[in-house]
Parts: sequence; C-alpha cells; structure tokens
Amino acid sequence: MSSTKSKLRLTGAFAAMATLALALSCTGFFVNPTLTGVSVGPQSLTLNINQTWQMGATGTYSDGSQKALTSGVAWLSSDDTTVLVGQSSGIVTGLQTGSATITASAGSCSACSGSTTVSVVLTGVTSITVSPSSQSVSIGGTAVFFTATAAPGGDITQGATWNILDSTNTNQNANFSISYVPGAGGGESFLPSSSAAIGTYTISVTYTGTTAVGTAKLTVN
Repeated sequence: MSSTKSKLRLTGAFAAMATLALALSCTGFFVNPTLTGVSVGPQSLTLNINQTWQMGATGTYSDGSQKALTSGVAWLSSDDTTVLVGQSSGIVTGLQTGSATITASAGSCSACSGSTTVSVVLTGVTSITVSPSSQSVSIGGTAVFFTATAAPGGDITQGATWNILDSTNTNQNANFSISYVPGAGGGESFLPSSSAAIGTYTISVTYTGTTAVGTAKLTVN
C-alpha cells in the first residue's frame, strides 16, 4: 500500500512539475528572441531617373537568427526630392541625379535601424525636349512655365540646369526670376525682372551626366 502511495506521490510530483513548466513558458520563462538590429539591402544601389526598386530589411535577433522583415518597418529618405521611398512599402524611386540615405527602422531598440545609400544617375540620354517650344511673357505680367523631358529618363524639369541666352549667346539669367514650381501646371517658371529683359531669348536646358541640350524660345514684350 505504501508503495502504491509513493508511486502516486511521484506521479503527482511529475505532473505538478510539468504544469509549472507549462505555466512558466506562458509567462516568459521560455522567452521569444528579441530584435537587436536591422540591416538594409541592397547596399550602394544605383538607379536611373524614374527607375523603382524594392528595398529589403533583415532583422537580427537575440538568439543570433535572422529573417526578412515584411511588416512593421518604417522607411525614410534623407532627401525625398532625389530618392523617394514608400514609408511602409520600402519601394524607392529615383527622381533626380544625386544620392540619398535610405533608412529602415523596426522595433523599439536604439540599434533597430539600418541604412544604405541610393544614387540616381542619368544614362543613355539621346535628347532633351523642352515644352512648350515657345512662350511669350510681358513685363509686369505673370510667369510662364516650361518643362523638360529626357529620352530616355522622363521628366527632368526639377534637376535640370536652365539658362536664358540672348542672340549673342550671352547668359541673361540675372534679368529674370527663375524658380521651380511643383505640381500640375507647374514647371520651371520665368518672369522678367525689369524692362531690360525685353527681347527674344533661347531657353537652354542641360542635365548632369549627359551632353544633350534642350532648347525653347522665350519672347519678352
């Protein structure tokens, strides 16, 4: 009888230990690995203007394991006028020549972010087209707008270099207010700043990385 009781006590002890182990695992005794770092890839990516790319983030955990982070990642570009990145998607788009740092953050630890550099270039351009091909503007009137498109490459209005040349090929930018206006109906705006600007000019458009030149006519009256 005592032997049976001992066996029952032993069985009960094992059951109690198993129950305790299960309870501890549910309350944190067996802790899931925590995120300790984030890396971003690919490193040192180069895009053409208007090209897109899906960036990736990889998490490193306290147990040494790694896995791709498919959600819960916040993406940021150091210059979203050069490289735009989707805040939750991680898709980058090259907007104009230059470079930007792309950072991915996840979790709450100070080391839970990683970054890489994305550079934007303009290659293989055969021509630059300025639209419209001609415009007229009056002294004291409202500004006129031009846009520039590279082939291939797309819209380069914002990053292009714009110059106003007179009939002797002399730069006359000082006699105009020139600025980029984003949005529909915008572009590179031109407004003569004094009556000294009256005349006919050539708008010349160039872009870093290509020898192509786009032109248009501007008449000031």
